[in-house]
Amino acid sequence: MRASFACLFALLFARRLAYAGAMNELSKLLALSFNAERAAGRRLAAATGVSPEQALRQVLGNSAGGAGLDALLAARAAAQAA
Repeated sequence: MRASFACLFALLFARRLAYAGAMNELSKLLALSFNAERAAGRRLAAATGVSPEQALRQVLGNSAGGAGLDALLAARAAAQAA
């Protein structure tokens, strides 16, 4: 009985960490995106049924063009820090 409780606790804790990590990633994307991009992401998520994070990533990827999403996020983070 005690082992099953420990296993259940470990599973719940792991899920909580994964959720927190996903929320941190989404909040980072939200902080570095423009209002129009956030609105486009919400519309895309509603229209296609994908997750809000995935929709925002797609919108930001389109904004990034050939430079890529990582370069766009790095540039915007540097601009916010300045």
